[in-house]
Amino acid sequence: MKKERKEKKTESELTKERSLEASDRERRCDHDAGSMSHKEMAGSHEEMAGLVAGLEDEISVLKKRIRAEVRIRHSAKLESLSELVGGVAHNFNNLLMEILGNAELAMQSIDDSSPEFVNLHNITSVVDRASNLCKQMMTFAGHGKKSVEPIDINGIVKKTVADFLADRDEKIELDQVYASELPAVLGDREQLGRLVWNLLENAMEAIATVGDKGGVIRVSTVLSHLKRSELEDVYIDHNLSEGRYICLAITDNGCGMPVEVAEKMFDPFFSTKLKGRGIGLATVLGIIRGHRGMVKVESGQGQGTTVEIFLPPAIGSELSESGEKPGVQLSTR
Repeated sequence: MKKERKEKKTESELTKERSLEASDRERRCDHDAGSMSHKEMAGSHEEMAGLVAGLEDEISVLKKRIRAEVRIRHSAKLESLSELVGGVAHNFNNLLMEILGNAELAMQSIDDSSPEFVNLHNITSVVDRASNLCKQMMTFAGHGKKSVEPIDINGIVKKTVADFLADRDEKIELDQVYASELPAVLGDREQLGRLVWNLLENAMEAIATVGDKGGVIRVSTVLSHLKRSELEDVYIDHNLSEGRYICLAITDNGCGMPVEVAEKMFDPFFSTKLKGRGIGLATVLGIIRGHRGMVKVESGQGQGTTVEIFLPPAIGSELSESGEKPGVQLSTR
């Protein structure tokens, strides 16, 4: 009996020992599993970081692609609109010329002191203003008449700035920085002067909206060498190759524009001003198009605006290398 109890006791002890060993093995397995989990988690964090970086790159590429597609569609829309506007303006201007001709003939047949003469004179004045508007619309469409010649862009800008300041009572600070020895631009002197004037006018109106804040306009020219990647955010890409461009920049510290406004600023008849006709900057775009140039706009709400005009130098001008692109031949045939 004693021997049996001893054997049973031994079996009980063995069972207890086995149970303890099993528990110990489970704890070791859990510890190993926990260690594996930490390693796997560390690897998972690295994989997640790589995945996030890859997604950010894809998002950046997608945003660039979307911006490019938007610019292409917008450019196509402006091209179609310019053809429509140009055709309508041309036909309407012809009708105005008939009105003007008949009014002038009628004025010749009556005494200039009569009330009818005054009325006819008023008609001719209105026709002149309407005809000028038609010319601006045709300029936007690239159909405006041009007198092409090699032009010193610095000279045009300086003269226009001087005329602009002489015509203004507002006190503004205007900084002018001009690059020396710029190559000539092949273009129309009157149209390029109007381009500068309209941009200055727009800058002045932006400054006027900020109240007592001191107005500052900066006008500068420089010869830039642009790479293809730097031409992604420009209007009117004529598929010109990378190379040298004469850059005219006009910067103001005015109210600036949100993105949705900046995207439409060159659209004809678009204006954020109650008295604006929305034709000034559209004319600027037409002049740039006619000179095979490009324009880039940087602006933000409350951050001012910078408009950069890029014009190709005329091939054959003093500083333009022979055969270099981009460029425009000086021949006007």
